[in-house]
Amino acid sequence: MRKSIVGKRRIQQLARHETLNISSVQIDNSTKTSETKDIPYSESVAFLSELDIICNDHDGIGQDPEFNFNYWEVDSSDSESESGCDDEYDDLSELKMWATNTNVSQHQFTSLLKILKLHSCFNNFPSDCRSLVPVSKFSNVKSIEGGEYVHLGLKNAVLELNPCEGQILKLQVSVDGLPVYKSTNSSFWPILGYFADISCAPFVIGLFFGKQKPQNVNEYLREFVDEFIQVKAELSAVNISMHINCFVCDVPAKSLIKFSKGHAGYFG
Repeated sequence: MRKSIVGKRRIQQLARHETLNISSVQIDNSTKTSETKDIPYSESVAFLSELDIICNDHDGIGQDPEFNFNYWEVDSSDSESESGCDDEYDDLSELKMWATNTNVSQHQFTSLLKILKLHSCFNNFPSDCRSLVPVSKFSNVKSIEGGEYVHLGLKNAVLELNPCEGQILKLQVSVDGLPVYKSTNSSFWPILGYFADISCAPFVIGLFFGKQKPQNVNEYLREFVDEFIQVKAELSAVNISMHINCFVCDVPAKSLIKFSKGHAGYFG
């Protein structure tokens, strides 16, 4: 039998439960034999009242070694059966919502699920968070020279902006490398966009991933250039102007998109 330490509130619940059981047993036996005497209801109430007084007297608890509520050992299986583990409650949905709202990492979410799974109430939980929150996958990934590229688009960002007639959109484009791991040369090369003089957040136009930087810049920027020309023509038809204001790049990215020698090209 597994033992656990319970507090005085749990002891009160056990005492009430046992007293009611004794009363019900005595009532059942009295219907069978006339020799058995029932416990009067007044005595049961008096016992429970006295028990409440003893449990609420903090100074007296723990002084008597024969009657110590704080360290009374009971079977933990009874405690678990009355702790609410059997209640129908969608814990997984709440965990998914919590993970989404708090933006925790997959490693942290998985560690939490493994800890909860040790308890009998949550033994049906998955061991990996990817069973609850599937990883998003892009269907338009294509292979280009040096790695893979996915185009997220410029048109959606313009539609969310909802420009009015006669407005001028100044697009700023940023290209830069982003290392992913310290142990390998794998890196991201995103194409980011931002509209100047407008209150908006930066957005991703395209994303390249590979073990080296894009080897063919024309292939890397082709979808962005084609879509920019198309969206610009559609906006011009409703009297909205859009042009590229500037490119924001560091020295290596600038040499990449301009086909020029890098900062160590002559003496590196």
